[in-house]
Amino acid sequence: MRFLILGIGMVAIGVLTIVFGIRKKGRCSTKIVGKITGVHESVGTDSEGSKDYSYSAEYEYVVDGKTYKGYGGRSYSSSGKINVGGDIDIFYNPEKPDDHYTKGGVKIWPYFAFAMFFFGALSILNAF
Repeated sequence: MRFLILGIGMVAIGVLTIVFGIRKKGRCSTKIVGKITGVHESVGTDSEGSKDYSYSAEYEYVVDGKTYKGYGGRSYSSSGKINVGGDIDIFYNPEKPDDHYTKGGVKIWPYFAFAMFFFGALSILNAF
C-alpha cells in the first residue's frame, strides 16, 4: 500500500512538472533581446558539507517602456564566463511581461519529470 501511494504521488509530480513546463513555454511566446547586467551567485551544499557555487546571468529587458529584471539561463562554475553587458534572449508572456524564461544550459525539469514518472510507475508496479 505504501508503494502504491508513493508511486501515485511521484507520477503526479512528474506529470505536473511536464504540464507546467509546457504551459510556461506556450505562454512565453514573444522573444526579446535583453542585456546582461550582472552575475547571480547560487550556493549549495554537497553531501559532504562542502559549498558548491554556481553563477548565472542577471539581466533586464524592456517591454512597452517598462523595465523587467531576472536571472537565470545557463549556469557556470565561474562568474568570469558571464559576459556582463552582452545580450541574452528572453521569452516573455505578452499579456504579463514579468512571466518569462531564458534558454541556455541543460534544462533539468524534463529529466526530473521523466525520473519521477518512471520511478513512480515502478513503485506502483511493485505494489502489486
